Amino acid sequence: MFFSQPTTKGARCDNGDHGWITTLEFGPRPSNLTLHGRQSRWRMYMFSDAGQSFIANPLPGESRDEFLASTGVGCQLSVGHNLTFRFDYGHTLTDVPLQRADDRVHVGLIWLFGPELD
Repeated sequence: MFFSQPTTKGARCDNGDHGWITTLEFGPRPSNLTLHGRQSRWRMYMFSDAGQSFIANPLPGESRDEFLASTGVGCQLSVGHNLTFRFDYGHTLTDVPLQRADDRVHVGLIWLFGPELD
C-alpha cells in the first residue's frame, strides 16, 4: 500500500503492507453560474484527511505503523462537463520520521476529452 495525503502530494507519503485512509469535506451547496455560455459550478469547502499504514514484518528501526492527518480549505470550479480546476490549502497535523508537519498547496486541473454523455 502506498499512502499519500491528498492535500500534501509528493512530500508527505508513507508505505505499508495495508492500511486505511479517509477524507471528510464540509461546505455550502455549490453555486451554479454561466461562464462563456457553459453551465458551471463553484464550490468551497473545508476538509480533514486521516490515514494509517501498517507493516507486517518491520525491519530493525522501522515503525510498525504510521498515522498521518491534515486539515485545510479548498475550492473547485467546474466549467461544463469536461473541465475542472481544484485548489487546496492544507496543514499537516502529524510529524513523521525525517519530515516535519507544515503547510502545503495542491492545485489540480482535469480536462476530459470526448463527447458529453447524458
